[in-house]
Amino acid sequence: MKRVAFWGESVMLGRVRKLFAESYPYMVMVHDEQYLPEIDALVCWKLPEGMIDRLPNLRLIHSVGAGCETIIRHPLPNRVSVCRVVDDAQIQGMIDYCTWAALYYYRELDKVIENSRHKVWEWPPQVPKNTYKIGIMGLGNMGCHVATSLSQSGFEVCGWARTSKQLKTVKSYAGNHELEAFLEGLDLVICLLPLTPETRGILSASFFEKMQPGSVIVNLGRGEHLVEEDLLTTLQEGHLRGALLDVFDNEPLEKNSPLWGAQEVLVTPHMASASSVEEITRQIHDNIIRMRSGEELLNRVDHERGY
Repeated sequence: MKRVAFWGESVMLGRVRKLFAESYPYMVMVHDEQYLPEIDALVCWKLPEGMIDRLPNLRLIHSVGAGCETIIRHPLPNRVSVCRVVDDAQIQGMIDYCTWAALYYYRELDKVIENSRHKVWEWPPQVPKNTYKIGIMGLGNMGCHVATSLSQSGFEVCGWARTSKQLKTVKSYAGNHELEAFLEGLDLVICLLPLTPETRGILSASFFEKMQPGSVIVNLGRGEHLVEEDLLTTLQEGHLRGALLDVFDNEPLEKNSPLWGAQEVLVTPHMASASSVEEITRQIHDNIIRMRSGEELLNRVDHERGY
């Protein structure tokens, strides 16, 4: 008998597991390790070490989110495909969050809020919107939509990716040799990169040195993109104006993390965008059906590219 396993303890995984059982009762789900040899589909966020060796008939691993780096970093047999969730509603959520972030710093609301705490009445000057320069790191489907939306709203926007992209209103840079040119003059840098061996730790001291003095870094990619110690040092030295962080190495962010106490850092709880439980559940179910019937899988991950 073919069985589906949901592995892990995250809140989202628990919600998807519950809805999956209610919506598709004909699919046999595993709740006991004795059935591991019968599992052909595994749903998870993080793949436990050594798990693959215990699943001889596994053919599909499905992430409960858009990210899959915690899965594909493990050696996987050729028979196993990895799929992720891709949702247009999630794209709109990211556009909304990035628009808020851009307006927050463009209109100097970080300074206004701080002044309000200290009962300081100080009017911030409003500069023309098209003089505020925003850079988007990562021009995949999500990044292209964000870059285009911000450009259409009046900001000057450019983008940077592994390979060159062609966008009508957004200047594109590509590769490490164009990274410094991309960063030149930017007021706000938004990281939407996938996590790969090449991008891990990219937001480091050497990167921050290339950023314009007084600019802001926003990390919405993965926590592993950021070297936290380097960011804190850069902020303490006064080179950057601030940082908005939505993703972290360990989540929830530990209460003793120095990021909480850094005045220039704004922490949000990995809330930039998320698919609904219903959409995640539907996509997982559909791909399991496709896998078992020999059809082409949707949103299949390229192991070499990492996304």
